[in-house]
Formats: sequence, structure tokens, C-alpha cells
Amino acid sequence: MKKRVVACLLAVALIASGCSSASNTGADKSETDASVSADNSADAGDSAGNTEKEGQALSITGAEPLLGNEEVKYYDENLVPSIPAYDVNDDFSNVVLNSRQVYIGSDSPNAVSIRKMISKNNFAVTKDGSSEFFECYEGNRYSLTPSFVTVDSLMHTYHLYFSYLMKDTEKKYLADKLGELSKAMCAASEEQYNSLKGTDYESAALTNLEFFYIGCKLLDDSAAVPASVNGSDFDNAVQNEIDKIMAANSLEQNVVTGIDEDYSQYKPRGYYDGDEQLEKYFRAMMWYGRAAFSFNNEDSIKSAVLQTLATEANKDLWNSIYSVTSFFAGASDDPGYNEMIQLVNDSYGSIPAAADLSSNKDAFDKLCGSLKNLKAPEINSVPVAAGEDPVVPSYRFMGQRFTIDEAIMQRLVYSSVKENSKGEQRTLPDTLDTAAALGSEKAMEILTEQGATDYQNYTENMATAKEHFNNSDPTIWNASLYSGWLNTLRPLLEKKGEGYPSYMQNDEWVKKNLETFAGSYAELKHDTILYTKQMMAEMGDGDEDVPDDRGYVDPQPVVYSRFKFLSEKTKEGLDKLGMLDDTNKEDLDKLSEIAGTLLTISEKELKNEGLTDDEYEYIRSYGGYIEHFWKEATQDIPDVQAASEAPCPIVADIATDPNGTVLEVGTGWAECVYVVFPIDGELHLGTGSVYSFYQFEQPASDRLTDIQWREALRGGHFDDEWNWVENTQTYEQPAWTQSYKVEQE
Repeated sequence: MKKRVVACLLAVALIASGCSSASNTGADKSETDASVSADNSADAGDSAGNTEKEGQALSITGAEPLLGNEEVKYYDENLVPSIPAYDVNDDFSNVVLNSRQVYIGSDSPNAVSIRKMISKNNFAVTKDGSSEFFECYEGNRYSLTPSFVTVDSLMHTYHLYFSYLMKDTEKKYLADKLGELSKAMCAASEEQYNSLKGTDYESAALTNLEFFYIGCKLLDDSAAVPASVNGSDFDNAVQNEIDKIMAANSLEQNVVTGIDEDYSQYKPRGYYDGDEQLEKYFRAMMWYGRAAFSFNNEDSIKSAVLQTLATEANKDLWNSIYSVTSFFAGASDDPGYNEMIQLVNDSYGSIPAAADLSSNKDAFDKLCGSLKNLKAPEINSVPVAAGEDPVVPSYRFMGQRFTIDEAIMQRLVYSSVKENSKGEQRTLPDTLDTAAALGSEKAMEILTEQGATDYQNYTENMATAKEHFNNSDPTIWNASLYSGWLNTLRPLLEKKGEGYPSYMQNDEWVKKNLETFAGSYAELKHDTILYTKQMMAEMGDGDEDVPDDRGYVDPQPVVYSRFKFLSEKTKEGLDKLGMLDDTNKEDLDKLSEIAGTLLTISEKELKNEGLTDDEYEYIRSYGGYIEHFWKEATQDIPDVQAASEAPCPIVADIATDPNGTVLEVGTGWAECVYVVFPIDGELHLGTGSVYSFYQFEQPASDRLTDIQWREALRGGHFDDEWNWVENTQTYEQPAWTQSYKVEQE
């Protein structure tokens, strides 16, 4: 009978066993058996559900704050919002519409629906989407209608440039470096294998040679077979793994490590899809990040030791990759070279030669004992069966990265939370889990309505997650650009009170901001899909008629301040790593300038101060500023002339239920928001671009690419003979995103 596979919990305890052998993990490679400690054999779900009772705490991986030891606050912490409250009359009689806003005041059914929603909430979102965010603003500039500058449009612009910088760095630097490192590690592993034949390290050395040769082959199919291992067994093992990686649709055992692996993870997604160089880099980096060498298996530990020694001889090359990727996405969630080299040195008294390992069993035993002091991974990405220990402590060569959101979500799925009153298991999380843990009362309210709190331990585990992550600790939020991005979004989760524009105090705007958080979060997951560890469970002139087209900036000073900080740290960090040219630096300076200007304007708005003519002109020109970054990000894509050819929708899978599904999050077309705001004691109406957020389950064997997702949103695609092929699968947005939106006829 097949074992039912389940999603696993966030590990909160130290590894309690040393070099024990697990029946389900690498069993065919095990040489010795040892008893598993009583603590480690206890029911993992119970320990997760009673974390606080047992005095255990969530630990933070990769705590070194790469963005600095504190957040630079550009905003006025003592500002008291002082905008008088206002309401929109049902007949719209107190809203000033200029001569170019005739449509919104017409009797068109769509216009009537929009006005009705605005009268109710002081804003409305329409679903007539654009291909890109800047299009609305440039349209406003040319038509002389007021613009409403949204946080959505700014965060989307960061996504465009962040992904552009990552892609550029990978193509021009990291892909070649990974090829060099793979060759060097393969050569070192072959040398170790030759020196260890006939010893108890021979099998471990051969495993490493298989492991690194697979990495070489994924990057370069013409890579020569190591001379020392010409033979069918080696060839079969290598080809078996490559076939499964290229097929990317199965859940089965990795014959190199002996651990079950989810090969659907190897399907290139995001901007990697369709670029031959980046597809190869994606698969190789995924291989190095996911293949686990279990600490419950002596041969696997020996492989880890040998890899550590080989990496020590190539540490500058290894670090040239790890340091750059860590700055973008964070530190590895699993022990790797940095942890193991210290343990090896302590256990052996110095760094031993590979040939001397076999003769020092006492040092190896000491090393095995030391492994119990290593912190367990926060996020489990290895499939395990129901009833088995969900924590799989292991070594990774270039481990996937710890992220706050995945750690939160891991703690809120089975078996960290138990069945609900209907006996159902929560095997996939919800984006709202992260928002709730970071302080969103609205997200918690929606989750409760959806039944999340009916799962045993959910409420307790959510409280623990809030305690550990809903704070301003720089070791958490300054750990990487990934963390800094997430931190920039957090102020959106706070409900605004008296003194803020009336639309911001509306409960529906709270949900709209939640969609902004979720949309930008989807872009963050999309841009870092390779590195982050996934839990299992132009500006033209106007005419002579100049109507009043003064616009408004959504006043979110803390968001703009953190965005400026994030942009400055992006430039500073990547410059130190040698990853930026002069144009990149200038562009990041422009991003910082945009954020700084929006910060200045928003603080003046909140103080109910008038803006200067230059500031109103900046709002009018905003679309051109952000269009610049779309052009930069798409300049290397062939034949792109218009936004429709490189549109904004993206998709990313963020969690896996090993029973066969994944949780996908995505953004659709940029929607239009109508907002009423005060200028000089009058109410004006402006428009801007906002996210449209999607979340849905998808078969794990069919993880979506951006191309597939955009076809789905369009309803189909043209085949090679220009016949329209309709899609049968449709996708709906979460119900909670619909109450402030107007369907257009």
C-alpha cells in the first residue's frame, strides 16, 4: 500500500540525534544503525502544537543583517495626520470633475456603477486591466486627467528592476561561475575518490562524484565522464537523475542521495523559462540547493565531510556565488559549508586531508556527536510520509534559503496544525497566513471566516508566529533584499485612523491594501523562485486647454521610506559585490529619488499642506518615470515594442502538498482604482494602477510558467498557424478581493 505523503512542520527544536540511521531516509546507503533518541522519535505534530508550553522558540536562520544593523528612517516619526474627514455625496455633487472626466459623470451603466461604489467607499476598483502599470498614468498625462499614485505601481517598479538585476547578474556572472565551480568540485571529488578506494569512504566519494557530474551535465551536456568511473552503474545513476530532472513531473527517490525528491520543482519558471542559458542554470542550482545529504546516515555524513573539504579548496569560488545569492534571497536554511567546516576543524583538530579521514574514526564519531548541536531547518522541503519524523536534518551544497513567510506558513499546515472538526487536514497554506502573522487584523478575520482557526493548533501557532515575526528586529528584516522587500510592505497591513484621507479609513481600503501586499508578495516569490526554500505541506506635451488635473499620492510615508532604504541598500550591496555598472547605479538612484519625492509629498498631504506646482507636475509625470524601468527591464527581450508584448502578469508556486498539488500565487492585469481625495478644501477624483491578485491550487506536475499564466488570463493563444486555441481552465481571484471592485460591461 502506498504511503500517504503529507506537508511538514516548521522545526523548532535542535537535532536530537547524531549519526542515526533512518528507515525512510537514505536507507539503501546506510552502513550502520544507531538508535534514535526518544526526543526525536516523539510525535512531531504534538511538539509543534505545544511549542510555548515546552519552552521552545522559533529560531531565525541567517541572522547577519546584510542590509545593516538598523533601518534608516527617512520619514517623520512625529507626524500627526490632520486631514479633515469627508464623504462623497450620493449624487457626486461635491466631487470636482474636470472637463476631461466627462465619462465618469455620464449615465453610462459602467459610470453609474463606479460612482455608486465611490459614494460608498470613497474609492472603487475596476477590472478593465492594463498590460502594464505605467499605461494608466501616461494615459492620464496625455488626457489631462488627475493621477492617483499608488504603492502598487511603485512596488511593481521595484519588482521589474529587482528581477532585471537578478537576471543580468545570473547571465553575466553567476551562470559562468557555477560552471567553474561544478567542474572544480567534480575534479576534486574524482581526486578524493581515487585516494579513498578500498576504504570506508569510497562509497561516499563516489556519491559526490555522481552528484557533481550531474551538476556539470545539467550546465553542459557535453561534459566528459570522469575517467575514473567509466562504467554502467555510474552512467545509469547519472542518467536516471538527469532524466527525472528534465521530465520534472515526478515524486520519487533520488538515487544519489537515497532521499525522496519532488522533481516537479525542476521545471524552469519565472524569467528562467525560455532562456536556454538560464534554464540550465536553474536546474543545476535547484539540484545543488535541494539534494540533501542526511545526517541520519553515516555515508551521507561522509559525503558531506568530503564536499566540505573540496569546497574549502574552492571556497572563494563557492563564496562568489553564495554571497551574491544570499544578498538577494537570504542565507541557506540548511547546514552547508560554512557550518560543516567549523565542525570538521573542531572534531579533527585541523582540516584533514581526504586520504586521512578513514584512519580517524574517533574524530568522525566526535563530528557525528556535534551534529546534534546544529539547528534544525526551519522549513521542510523534503517529502516524508505520515507518521515519520518530519524534520530531515541534512547537508546541502548550496542550500535553498530561509524566508520569513515560508517559516510562518510551514507552522500553519499539517502536521504542525491538526485536523479540523470535519477531520480535514490543512496541507496547503494561504498568503493571508503571512499577512496575519505580520499584523493584519483583516487577514486574520478573513482566515477565520474561511475556517482556518478550526484546525487544531492553528490559533496557538499563529500567535507564536506573530510574537516572533511581527516586530522591527533588524536581524530579521535587514537579512537580505528579500526580507527588506517584505518589510517595505508591512505598513500596508496597518489600519489607518483619524487624520488620514477618508478612503484610507474605510474597511474596504484595508482589504485593497491587503491585495497590494499579496500582489507584491507574488512578485517577490516569482523573482526568487529558484533560491527560496519552498515548504511542502514617452512624455508628450499638453494642449492649450488645461483643466485642473492635479493628482494625489497615496500617503504611506513609512512604505516610501522603507522603499528608499531598500533601493539604497540594493545599490550599496551589489556595488560592493561588483555586480553593478554605472547605468545600474543611476537607475537605483532614480528609484530612491522617486521614493523620496513620494515620501515628501505624502507627508505634506497628511499635514494638510498644499503642494508646489513642481510637486503636482511630478505626479503628472510619474508614469514616465516608472515606464523608464519597464523599458530597462525589457530591453534584452527580442521584439518588445509595447507593454502588451511584455505584460505585468506573473505566477509562482509557493508551497507544495506532496499529495499532488501546489499553491500558486500570481498577478493579473493591472486594474484601475478611482479614488476621491482632498485638494484645497475640495474633493477631486483621480485614477491609478493597482494589483489584481490570484491564488489557487494547481497539479504539482503542471507548475505554471509566466507564458502559460498569461495565456490563461487571455483565454487562449494563437497556434503556429495563427488559429486561436481557447483554454479550458479558468482562474478566479479570492472572494475577499471582490467587494470593492466594479464589473465592467
